[in-house]
Amino acid sequence: MALRGVWQLQKLIVSYCNWGGSSRGIRAFMELELPVFKEKNPQLEVVTELIRGQHPHLKAFYKNKNERVICVKNMDPEDVLHHATRLRNALGRKVIKLRTRHVTNKPYLSISSHAVCGTIFISFFLVCCLMMKSKVMFIVNSGNGSRYRYRYCSSCYLFSSLSKNKIGLMIKIASER
Repeated sequence: MALRGVWQLQKLIVSYCNWGGSSRGIRAFMELELPVFKEKNPQLEVVTELIRGQHPHLKAFYKNKNERVICVKNMDPEDVLHHATRLRNALGRKVIKLRTRHVTNKPYLSISSHAVCGTIFISFFLVCCLMMKSKVMFIVNSGNGSRYRYRYCSSCYLFSSLSKNKIGLMIKIASER
């Protein structure tokens, strides 16, 4: 791929064995597809390399000093052309793991057990649930470190406890502190 109009792939080395069966596809690629690939990509230096007793591979050298190697053993000429085109289109950057946040359809909310914070949050929570029109679960932390889980369903306007405790416990915890 061109970055600001400059192709990033400088050199492509096509390594093969003239005897091994795993190089059959790349030998056919060199006869049929490679001359056309060279004509379409004059900016690219394509070199063939005979390596006996090894599996065939494509080695790409990029302008940012990175290199990639792709093994193409037992592949058809079309597959080898596909991999060569992918190497040409790549920028040559290292592959990094994308860290994304987990998005869920059932959000979990945690509230404190303080009287002011708890009651304000419970009223805010009810308004949010009514707006979302969905089932939402939230956790109430009591002062002694125990946690209680409750589910609010906006379709039936009811709280239901997911633990052994009653629903009044949530109101009591929120109003005590």
